[in-house]
Amino acid sequence: MFIHPRHKIETVIRIKYDNPDYYSYYDNQKEIYNTILHKCRYVPKMTFNDYVIEVPHSGRSLDLIKKKTMDIEDKRIIRHQLIDFVRFMYKEKIAHRDLWQKNICWDGKQIWVIDWEYVIRHKPNTIQEHYDLTGIGLTSPEQTSNMNVFHRHKFSMLNCVSPLPLAPKDF
Repeated sequence: MFIHPRHKIETVIRIKYDNPDYYSYYDNQKEIYNTILHKCRYVPKMTFNDYVIEVPHSGRSLDLIKKKTMDIEDKRIIRHQLIDFVRFMYKEKIAHRDLWQKNICWDGKQIWVIDWEYVIRHKPNTIQEHYDLTGIGLTSPEQTSNMNVFHRHKFSMLNCVSPLPLAPKDF
């Protein structure tokens, strides 16, 4: 359904929902993008037309960037922007539910969060309870395996910014 970028992208990703079973995902993404996500500086402009989503952006998926080749300043920027992004999500009461390196692109200056298929409204009591940090409190689609910032998976965001410290208190 969603095509993960595997190379440097400087074009448009098109996601076509041709199965009526997935129309609710499309409708949900469209509604949340149009009311909330369009305000986030880390979300590329998305257009919705006849069950096709177009996402133009540039950058490279973080899972393809070798941690050893990324300098510490880039990691600091990514860390800061990730914290800013999760704060935005908490303030707007939504959760991405599939936040990991494959769904974040880096253009050398800024992160771009993609793959909004599982976005959902979410109202935790504190930011430290937010699903995108903990993986707790919501039912996750089985494909995402509760992926979140502090997940121990090798492609989690925690592993992306290491050796810089990143802890729930940072949020």
